[in-house]
Amino acid sequence: MKKKRTLYLILTGNFSQGEKIEGEVVGGNIRCFLKLAGTEYFPKVENKVLFIEGLGTSMEGLLTHLSQLKQLGVFDKISGLLIGTFTKIEKKNFL
Repeated sequence: MKKKRTLYLILTGNFSQGEKIEGEVVGGNIRCFLKLAGTEYFPKVENKVLFIEGLGTSMEGLLTHLSQLKQLGVFDKISGLLIGTFTKIEKKNFL
């Protein structure tokens, strides 16, 4: 049996609500994460912190992905949201 390990991260950034975020993190690249939707591999998101980021995601694509997460009910289930870098969007100075 594998022993569960605890990982502590100290991240810098801005909080739009509250002063800290704590919990188990799921997610990653938003496009790859959403490819798991509807499969047995889509992670349980209840009471977890969702981390999303994207390399080639456009602003239009991001809005589509966020809408899909909303339709899946993800935002009603998670305890927090970490937004990473969306490289393509940042390069176009949208964020």
